[in-house]
Formats: sequence, structure tokens, C-alpha cells
Amino acid sequence: MAIGVIDEARENHDIHIPNDISVVGFDGITSSAWQSYQITTIKQPVEKLVKAAVEMLLEHIENPDSPPEARVLTGALIKGNSVRRP
Repeated sequence: MAIGVIDEARENHDIHIPNDISVVGFDGITSSAWQSYQITTIKQPVEKLVKAAVEMLLEHIENPDSPPEARVLTGALIKGNSVRRP
């Protein structure tokens, strides 16, 4: 999504990233580090997310009457050049 926003801003609206607008991604995909983008992004802990989802699903299958559970997992900020510095 962030790459699409940057492409649209640059190509069709003459908006300069990050001087005119800052863009932050939320997935940490490899292409966010490409030279032409260098997107500041939040890298999600995908392996931990999958493990937690499987654990929660198995728990619910074994105990269908158990209350809903919420877990909070922390991502990592990957600094790029798509955010204007103060």
C-alpha cells in the first residue's frame, strides 16, 4: 500500500516524499527497502503472529466455551526515508 501511495503521489500529483507528505508502511516487506522507496515501516512479527493464532485456535477447539483471548505482539520500527525529520 505504501509503495502505491508513493507512486501515485509522485507520478500523478507532483507530491514529494517526504518533503510534502510522510508515508509509513505497516508490514516490513523487502521491497520497502528498495533504493527508490526506502519506506519507514513497522515490521510485524509474522512468525509470532502465526504461532499465537495456531495456539489460540487449538485452545478454542479443545475448549469451545473458553472466553475470547487477546494477545499483543510488538513490531519493530524500520527507519527509512519516507518520513520527514523534525
